[in-house]
Parts: sequence; structure tokens; C-alpha cells
Amino acid sequence: MYKVTKKKVHGLLHPEIVGDKHWDKIINVFIITLIILNVIAVMIETIPSFHDDYNEQQFFRYFDLISVIIFTLEYVLRVWSSNQEEKYKHSIWGRLKYMLSPGALIDLMAILPFYLHAIIGFDFKSTADVTPSQVLSAVPANSLHEISTHDHKCFQKKNK
Repeated sequence: MYKVTKKKVHGLLHPEIVGDKHWDKIINVFIITLIILNVIAVMIETIPSFHDDYNEQQFFRYFDLISVIIFTLEYVLRVWSSNQEEKYKHSIWGRLKYMLSPGALIDLMAILPFYLHAIIGFDFKSTADVTPSQVLSAVPANSLHEISTHDHKCFQKKNK
């Protein structure tokens, strides 16, 4: 049951490796949409008039929180299921190797500012209008990779 679940999770998060199934498409379109919405939210947050209204501030806080939870869940599931691939086969070293891959590092950098702020209280937003951390937190690399190379697969049928 454990291995079957891990294989299914890996397939859902990596349709380019495992195949092209209905739920793969839905998850990838959802993640791509969430990334685009986060980019838009980061741009809108730079408009000074949005800093004045308490309700708008709350909306962005909750949207950021929900997005970080989803991206964290995606990251954790990717790390957990990464040893389904041959190059990450070892249960510990394989996952560490995956975590040190460029896409996984950028995904980690995307969610890390949120947790650093929660743990040590450093506010990345107060350092500049829009910091690289904010931009990175809005755009996880693996998802950008999905947008650039696999987005078209979401709408194509697998050739037999």
C-alpha cells in the first residue's frame, strides 16, 4: 500500500515521467494557475493603495498562507516520492540528492521566506518594495518548468 501510494503520488506530480492521466492534468493546471495568481498578487501588492485597506491586506495574507501551504505540501510530496526515479533510488541519499537538484532548491527557496519569517520574525517585505525572495516565493521553479515544457501536455492525448 505504501509503495503503491508513493508511486501514484510521484506519477501525479511528474506526468512527464510516468504518463499522462486525467488527475495529472488537473493537478498541473491547478499548480500553474496558483503560480500565475501568486505572480499577479505580488505585482498588486506593490501598489501603495492596497497597503491602506485592512481587508485587502488580510486577503493577501490569507492568499499567501494558503499558497505556501499548498506549495509546501507539493514540495514535501515531491521529496517523499522522489526515490521512485532511478537516479534518486536510495531512500535517504536519493532524497537528499533530489533536494539538492536545482528545481528542488528553487522550490525550497520559494517557501523558505515564509517559514523564516514565522520562526525568526525577519520580514522580507520590509527590506524593499519587492525583494527577490518575494518573487521566488511566488514562482516555484518546478512549476515554472512545468509551465514552460509540460503545459502543452495537459491538453494533448497520449499517442499510442
